[in-house]
Amino acid sequence: MISLHAAILLFLCLVYVENHCIRGERQHKASCLNFPYFMRQQTPLSYSTQPANFTFNNALTSELLYNASRIATDACEQQFQHQQWNCSLSTFNKLTKRASRETSFLFAIYSAGLAHSIAAACSRGLIENCKCHSTNNKIYRMTEREVIYEDASCASNSIAFGITESRKMLHNDKENDLKWRINEHNKEAGRKMLNSNVLNRQVSCQCHGASGACAIKKCAQQIPFFKAIGQQIMLKYNNAIQVQSDNNVFSSKLIPYHLENLQEITENDLVYNQPSPNFCELDKHSGSLGTRGRICSANSTGSDSCGKLCCNRGYSEKTTFITVSCRCRFAYCCDVKCESCQKKVVTQFCN
Repeated sequence: MISLHAAILLFLCLVYVENHCIRGERQHKASCLNFPYFMRQQTPLSYSTQPANFTFNNALTSELLYNASRIATDACEQQFQHQQWNCSLSTFNKLTKRASRETSFLFAIYSAGLAHSIAAACSRGLIENCKCHSTNNKIYRMTEREVIYEDASCASNSIAFGITESRKMLHNDKENDLKWRINEHNKEAGRKMLNSNVLNRQVSCQCHGASGACAIKKCAQQIPFFKAIGQQIMLKYNNAIQVQSDNNVFSSKLIPYHLENLQEITENDLVYNQPSPNFCELDKHSGSLGTRGRICSANSTGSDSCGKLCCNRGYSEKTTFITVSCRCRFAYCCDVKCESCQKKVVTQFCN
């Protein structure tokens, strides 16, 4: 038996899960909730039942969302680790209330993450109606070794499938204002990044044969690594364009905020409308955690320098000593013996 208080809490948790995540097998509900709420709200992912046009079953949908959230979060944290805003998960919901540069990056990176997650599952044959056929594979014979090159269209088809299906899952058809148009534009820009010409699609090969003889070598073109996609989205973030609406009820086109800016807005650009919060100081309303206490580098001239990261407030130093291996030498026959030494480490923290 459980207490009344515990029963109420359990009921509220179940209601939250059912109302904010696609109904699926119990073990998959928690992973679905890991996909950020700001991406799910007003999209098919916020429906209480799975839409009929969804390609995936409940369990696979949850796994795709979990993987998308993982790779997108990792990419965001990596790109912003030395910035005043360091992609803190706790700031997302408040930060995305305004159409700032950071919001443009978040919508793009998580949209790209879902498209990539679906494309990767497709290329591995995990999705029933998205598999590559071997009819177009090219076979070469080289000195008793057979090399099979998988049709290059497999990777392209997987990417196209990922873009199309993620668009279905994340389309917001409940709103129609400037912020909505900006968010939808940035989602699409993130998805399009999977097809960017600047990304190298590497070819990986695997050997098949008895005792590792590599009698048959199968090679396939891979979809781009998500790390490279994150780097490209970061470049778009650094060059994001401030926009406004053209106030045309028929076209609802985004145009440059500063009319003297003749730069053409393409579907690959990240766009924003409002200035970023002041990330130097704590502001719970805007989603800024401030930079006090952050580790900085006194010797750097980049974004992680104490001058920039600490917003010219100065910094404090803390000296610690750690034990490291030193004066290592080989000992007969096959051993390495080291001594223990104390190493001085000086760390700077923002005031």
